[in-house]
Amino acid sequence: MVTELSILSGLSPLAPLPLMRPRLPDADALLPYLRQIDQARIYSNNGPLSQRFARRMEAHFDVAEGCVLPVGSGTAGLTAALLCFGFARGGLCMVPDWTFPASLNAVFAAGLTPYLVDVDAASWALTPDIAERALALAPAPVVAVMPVSPFGAPLPMDQWESFRRETGVAVVADTAAAFDGTVASTVPQVISLHATKAFGIGEGGLVICRDTAFVGNVLAAINFGFKGTRVPVVHALNGKLSEYHAAVGLAALDEWPDRRRRLWATGKAMRAALRGISELEMMDGWAERWISNTLVIASRGEMAAACLERALAEDGIETRRWWPVVMHQEAPFRDCPHLDAPVAQTLRDAVIGLPFMEGMTDDEVARVGRTVGRALTG
Repeated sequence: MVTELSILSGLSPLAPLPLMRPRLPDADALLPYLRQIDQARIYSNNGPLSQRFARRMEAHFDVAEGCVLPVGSGTAGLTAALLCFGFARGGLCMVPDWTFPASLNAVFAAGLTPYLVDVDAASWALTPDIAERALALAPAPVVAVMPVSPFGAPLPMDQWESFRRETGVAVVADTAAAFDGTVASTVPQVISLHATKAFGIGEGGLVICRDTAFVGNVLAAINFGFKGTRVPVVHALNGKLSEYHAAVGLAALDEWPDRRRRLWATGKAMRAALRGISELEMMDGWAERWISNTLVIASRGEMAAACLERALAEDGIETRRWWPVVMHQEAPFRDCPHLDAPVAQTLRDAVIGLPFMEGMTDDEVARVGRTVGRALTG
């Protein structure tokens, strides 16, 4: 947006700064893998590139063979993982009320009903303590819990393992944006490989779990229920990763160390540019212990957030409310049982996504920091 001041002063307005510029491997990086597809003439169904991608991801996450399964999308991975438990249709699956709709869509696709509860004010996530209290308030038995990693923040998987052991309730973690911070667990975690993620391949996902038998069941659940024969043994969907997406994944893994270093350097620069602005809160550990492709901040209240959005827009800086709703208030989910969610509503009104991407210049980083500081402290 061109401001009135820039017109009157005769100054040229700054170029628009987008929220993100996704970057995947280029054609030259993909070509060796595409030629292997041409030679093998296998294009899907857990083909050789998909299997190689899984083995390399197992090395990346330091787990044994059979602990990582590539899938067609993160949502498909969540659905398949829930299907593997064989729950009766309509059972309750606890989900945070502040999340991305894919979490709830996967619950519905698996034949379960979302039970929406509040999140923790410090971590912005559903915690085992909140989940344990919500079990006692549920209108019907809760068969599963789906904690969600907010914007890539790692979840405390050891605590979720303890919760599962103590309550007997199944846990499937939606760690969609947490590629960089994920530590493998016996609790299944599902990562998204969408193009907007720090590690993206266009469309795809990973199911990661140290229980290889469970991962084997997920393999059946993403392949029409087939397990060694063409006789279905579980409820299922078609959620396989194609060989073409596996090719992108292999090329992206080749580039990941350099890409991560560049993201990390830009993240540290953004933290420095925003440091000292007491009116905002950044996610704990972002660009310090883990990195994701989204930079989100929480301002002090809805009015401050609106002022910040206006100031950034006037300077040509794009923003986004990544999670702009509390789920139980939206039409598709209004009939879902839910508890009061005051923290979720506060975060909905306060959390804003700022521009962050590989290749941001020093001037772009400084520009964001100056505008945020002026808007929140002025």
